[in-house]
Amino acid sequence: MASLNDVVPNDARLSSEPRLFAFAKETSSRSDEFDRFSQLFSYQQLTASVRSIRNCVYPIQRNVDVQSFTADGVIQYFERQAQMEAGTYDFESALEFNQREFLSIFGQFTSPSQRRLDYLRKTVQLCKTNGSQVYLFTTVSHPRLRELLASKTRFLHVEEKALKEIEKIALDLNVKFIDFGSVESFAGDADCFVDGVHPLEPNTRRMIDRLIPRTSEASYAIQ
Repeated sequence: MASLNDVVPNDARLSSEPRLFAFAKETSSRSDEFDRFSQLFSYQQLTASVRSIRNCVYPIQRNVDVQSFTADGVIQYFERQAQMEAGTYDFESALEFNQREFLSIFGQFTSPSQRRLDYLRKTVQLCKTNGSQVYLFTTVSHPRLRELLASKTRFLHVEEKALKEIEKIALDLNVKFIDFGSVESFAGDADCFVDGVHPLEPNTRRMIDRLIPRTSEASYAIQ
């Protein structure tokens, strides 16, 4: 839902990939295109480059992997998993970070961006034209994050308008759409979250099973 807000800048990874940016270039601003180059001189890029050079000269030796993927594509974060098992994971700090982040986003958010809704429509149409089976869904937020946004911003108003627009896109293009914005929508568990916006696997599994019945066919997702 937050991605339908024009206050939030385009993801720099989109503008830095010419093959992807070509689809958005016509309706993008000059600043979006400039981001392709300005990111090269950002503090984040500088520190990442320094770390990369340092690691090439002095490779970091780790006794254990930080993360890995299982055979079915599920990512595992070993340090966080160990903290959760030990009962030391600081969920409150993670949730508070998202609360500050989304209060900033939705504080100026009054209506979903028509430009970004058009991007969504074009993306779905492009996928269907090339033979893909498309599913649309909104992502879940922790109940405490939803409650805060509902009380401090126009979140519920924006959500209602956005859902109507997405439902129209789904109907026009004949694709399946499910709103997973709340844990109640898929009988989820509020205790199965990493933070305010990232559910743990049990919740993710419930959403997937409702959206796409289990089959033996390979499937892929885009975000």
